[in-house]
Amino acid sequence: MPYSILDSCVACLKCVAECPAGAIRVTADRPEIDAAACIACGTCARICKENAPVDPSGASVRIETHATIEKECDVLVLGGGGAGLAAAARAAYRTGLRVIVLEKQQKTGGGAWYAADFKVYNSRWQRERGIPDALEDSLRKAMDETYWRLDPQLARSCFEATGAFFDWLCDTGENVEEEFRKGTYIFDGPDGPVIPVFKKMRRGRQGGAGRFVTDQMLTLCKETGVEILTGCRATELLAEDGRVIGALAEDDGGGYRIRCGACILATGSWIEDPEFLQRVDPRFASMEKVRSPHRSPAYTGDGLRLARQAGVLLDEESMCLRLMGPVFMPADSTPYPVFRAM
Repeated sequence: MPYSILDSCVACLKCVAECPAGAIRVTADRPEIDAAACIACGTCARICKENAPVDPSGASVRIETHATIEKECDVLVLGGGGAGLAAAARAAYRTGLRVIVLEKQQKTGGGAWYAADFKVYNSRWQRERGIPDALEDSLRKAMDETYWRLDPQLARSCFEATGAFFDWLCDTGENVEEEFRKGTYIFDGPDGPVIPVFKKMRRGRQGGAGRFVTDQMLTLCKETGVEILTGCRATELLAEDGRVIGALAEDDGGGYRIRCGACILATGSWIEDPEFLQRVDPRFASMEKVRSPHRSPAYTGDGLRLARQAGVLLDEESMCLRLMGPVFMPADSTPYPVFRAM
């Protein structure tokens, strides 16, 4: 039987580019499969991070129920996107600590999985190739564009961390640095600062820098014994004497109670939490949104809910929307295909 695409599709269009039969066409809202042309090969289902393409004739997965499972670890990471995987891999790689990752989706990677490339400043890779460091100019430009409302030291730390992370990435595998070439950031154009660009990037298809980095982090997690539980959502943080000591979680079969020495919240965006969005930016909340990887159904602000429940003070006045990446942009789209005014 031909495959079909569920509403969880975020219209990244990777299935359109990869379908060997050319059976997937783009509609105004999302890709659709031509039943007459579909050869039921399953390529679309295998490559989709959101599990949107399904085989109607496939056997249903039997869910095994279980009593609450007790686990312990040194570091508990909530969220298996790019940030969560990097935090888990780095913690295990550098310290040898026992790390557990909870990811509510069935596949890891989050928004980073879609990224074409990422900006890097003052890395060893750039210095060894005689590339001038553009950190100061780029940081000043970013501060000017945000009217210096960002914390200058925090912004500087973020810019400097890009080079440190890339240096570490190159050290995590054999010849990783050779996977990159000189280039410019996808939205900077040919005159932008020179950065390492993934050599095997294929526009609109599998294989951007984000996919490469998340795959590298998964490999490192496996090598260092990190336990990754997919389809497992954190429901509550456990606190004692003002510090987090664990979390409650659940999958389709039952619950988990996980105690930890430290907890890292890497739960991603809140763009799909309508109540919170209305409070933070009612103008954006009133706009009609288009389907996009910017708006994965998983972006429900779980970290905000968990932090508030644990007693963390959230300064909603300081929060704002960044209307772009890290996601793949279709070649025929504008740089900001996130919304249109009603």
